[in-house]
Amino acid sequence: LSRFQPTPENDGTPIVLFAGRMLRDKGLLDLVEAAQQLRKSGLGLRLVLAGDTDRGNPASVDQATLEGFEQAGVIEWRRAERDMSRLYQQSHVVCLPSYREGLGAVLIEGGACGRAAVASDIAGCRDVISHGETGILVPAGDVKALADALKLLIQDDSLRRRLGAAAVRRI
Repeated sequence: LSRFQPTPENDGTPIVLFAGRMLRDKGLLDLVEAAQQLRKSGLGLRLVLAGDTDRGNPASVDQATLEGFEQAGVIEWRRAERDMSRLYQQSHVVCLPSYREGLGAVLIEGGACGRAAVASDIAGCRDVISHGETGILVPAGDVKALADALKLLIQDDSLRRRLGAAAVRRI
């Protein structure tokens, strides 16, 4: 908690942060698809990914795919981010649409920084996020539900800030 401190949100285009290894099992491709759908509907957002590929893992999203998303303006990829606290503080929503999770450390760190979360309704994420209190839980693999939850938090500043403040208290 000494490393991750709450700060007020920045103005500007909302930033959705995904932090972790670039794995299909983390729901990364679902998140990219949800962000693309939201942009097509006219909703402005920046999708920032922090972390690297895991070349030895068969679930890894390959570097060429991620670079293609980056070149197309779909994502902003921070491969070797050193100051995660700053990155959480720059974000508006932390997202972990994982298919399975031990304990979502990213949700703990983001919550400590006062950021609302959207995460899969699975063990590990449910241990950190209280649905409707500190974030929104969605069914794993449900891109529409993921997009709807992100849209809600992006459009409703007061809800997002209320959930973020509750996350600080919970963490």
